[in-house]
Amino acid sequence: MLKWIKIVLSLIITFNCFSQKPMVQLIIDPKVAQVGEELTITVKTNVGENINIDLPAALVNGYSVMKGMEHEMDYNSGRMISFYYLSQTGAMSKEGIFTFGPAYVKKGNKVYKSNTVTVKIEKDKPVHMGNDVSTKQMKQPAFGLIEKSKTKIYEGEPVVVSAKIYARFEPTFLDGYQPFEIDGMIESHDLGNNQNISVGESTLRGVRFYSFE
Repeated sequence: MLKWIKIVLSLIITFNCFSQKPMVQLIIDPKVAQVGEELTITVKTNVGENINIDLPAALVNGYSVMKGMEHEMDYNSGRMISFYYLSQTGAMSKEGIFTFGPAYVKKGNKVYKSNTVTVKIEKDKPVHMGNDVSTKQMKQPAFGLIEKSKTKIYEGEPVVVSAKIYARFEPTFLDGYQPFEIDGMIESHDLGNNQNISVGESTLRGVRFYSFE
């Protein structure tokens, strides 16, 4: 019985895909961004899953790519809408105004194309996190930031200072890591177990990195 139910549902989905008006939609988020900021590029279509996109040469592809099929309810008609999607991330390496698309989906002898999207990329602005993170740093394989709990203290007042390392690759050999030193420190205490460094994931300016602190 369950097998027949799956077959019927599959036929309904297939029928909906073929009965819908051909649609190929390109979506870019955000449409105004800075150099190095992550963009999400998504194509939705009910034509087929063979999707190609015209992308600017200045786009640096990200690590995240997702594709599959989704179903949505059209509340105007009361019908279930089925479509394929392809979503990927990337970042622009220079400033300017760029055109993304169109996206193409080929079905049989016909090629369906999407809209185009104009994206404005502005010069990067440093983000203050105790340190200024530049685009140059963001492009490096790995870089470190010194973070502090306070920017001003009285003499003798405690302050927590930590080093956080961001890397595009997963760090596996950490024996050569050299910690920072602070001149003029009266007394210092380690927080946590510095002999057992745990590597996790962090997001900085919309970009995912491996990190440890």
